[in-house]
Amino acid sequence: MSRPTPCRICRQWFRPDLRLGDRQRVCSAPACQAERQRRNVAAWKQLHPDDAVKRRIVARQRRAARDEPVDPLTVPAPLDRLPWAVAQTEFKVQGADFLAHMGRLLLGAVRK
Repeated sequence: MSRPTPCRICRQWFRPDLRLGDRQRVCSAPACQAERQRRNVAAWKQLHPDDAVKRRIVARQRRAARDEPVDPLTVPAPLDRLPWAVAQTEFKVQGADFLAHMGRLLLGAVRK
């Protein structure tokens, strides 16, 4: 039998599931589970800040591989004056998206 422990979110005492034992830190209340999930997602995003950009680039590349039309990314000025359609044909979708994101990073560094 596991010993009661306080929930790390609501501070109510609960008995952890026997299958999880000491690894369970949050009670099974839906609000506590939702908060646990929110915190886990926030921690993941902090450890992997470029994951969302990577997923979008890969998804656009897959659409291009299926011969679906892929519009160039929208970029802020002055990057919007560059011929992104030409970049997509020359460097493919993944290369053009990488250049667009790198341009955004450079603009952000210059503007600070």
